[in-house]
Parts: sequence; C-alpha cells; structure tokens
Amino acid sequence: GQIKDEVEEYRKRLEACRILIEPTKLKIIEPSGGFYMCVDVSAYLNQDAPDSLSLAMRIIEKTKVAVTPGEDFGRKDFFRITLTSSRVVEGVERLCEYLKSL
Repeated sequence: GQIKDEVEEYRKRLEACRILIEPTKLKIIEPSGGFYMCVDVSAYLNQDAPDSLSLAMRIIEKTKVAVTPGEDFGRKDFFRITLTSSRVVEGVERLCEYLKSL
C-alpha cells in the first residue's frame, strides 16, 4: 500500500544520497529505519565552524540547503537530514558540492 511505497521511496533517496556522499569526508550513520539519515560532519569542523550548528548556518547561507544540526539531539558532530522531501537528493548534491569546495 501507500506506506510500503513511501518506505521504498525513502530507501531510494537514501541510496542516491549515499552515492553523492561517498566522495566526501561525510560518514553516514547507518539509519535503523525511519525517514531520515544522520551524517557525521566531524571531518569538516574547524576553527571557523567548530560545531554542527555553525557549519549548518554556513551551509544554509552558501547553498540555501537546510539541515538539522546535531545540537538539537545533544551532539555537535552530525547533521540529521530528512528523506521525506522530494528535493532531498538535490539538497544533498548541493551540500556535497559545497563541502568538496572547502
């Protein structure tokens, strides 16, 4: 039914994002289900962006891509990215292009 179709669509989006993320220093934190993925951004933290919140702010400013910083979940080294948006693959592509330019 509809839920099965949605789960399959989220799986496809996750796999497309995984391919985009592969050549970056991001590391996917394997999801145990759900409709989001988390990525470890610690390799991109530095003096200018010491935590995921400051990196997320820089990313939204430079790419217009919004991610949820780990601070919302008690950590400073990851982003949570929803798979529910039909534009998630486009957003992850823009995010990865930006990170590769750093």
